Amino acid sequence: VPEVSYFLRTPIASIRVALEIAAEGDGETARELLPGITSDLGELENLVEDILITARLDLAAGRGGDGAPPLRLEPLTPPLLVAQAASRFRLAYPKHRLLIEQDATDCELRADSALLRRALDNILDNAGKYSDPGNSVTLVARDAGDELHLEVHDNGIGLTEDDQRNLFTPFFRSDRSRNRSTGGVDLGLTLARRIVEAHRGAISVESSATTGTTVRFIIPLQPLPAGEKS
Repeated sequence: VPEVSYFLRTPIASIRVALEIAAEGDGETARELLPGITSDLGELENLVEDILITARLDLAAGRGGDGAPPLRLEPLTPPLLVAQAASRFRLAYPKHRLLIEQDATDCELRADSALLRRALDNILDNAGKYSDPGNSVTLVARDAGDELHLEVHDNGIGLTEDDQRNLFTPFFRSDRSRNRSTGGVDLGLTLARRIVEAHRGAISVESSATTGTTVRFIIPLQPLPAGEKS
């Protein structure tokens, strides 16, 4: 697939150049390139992981015959989901300020915890990429009775109406994002939507150039059998 090839080859080429410079003995330049190598390796790791998860979902859906991948359901509390996502975001984007608003402290859901965490991580990654260091990103978790509402808001560059319509297309990259030094959208939001919909949920986006972007998704809460508490 041409898109996959491009997003894999670009960081690999950058890493190769840095290694060649180091091999030539230019240690100072090599050290200056280290932060870029670290960033490129992180992008590669995320992309490969998303490709592997997508392949797993495709394979599982094909075997199931109904287009819906089977989920490895287990008890999951929203505070744990939020805490894990927040910890990862703060480690990946230490210069951003993450604000958390949650009242979903007493509810539980049955979910594929690894996949749901991946969906939330990908949405937070997108917020971190397209907002400047020092800006705030807000993560909201609310108990809406029989649903869990999750929301990620950033004060970043925003999206046009055309971009919003294409946002969940694999490897889509908006025109405004091309002027930034970040990677592309890749499979992150595409995979997030597949994961949310596999949980019988829904995902939506609101964005503007003046207010940034808000991604919301809703996951139905499923009552746990007696004695099955996380």
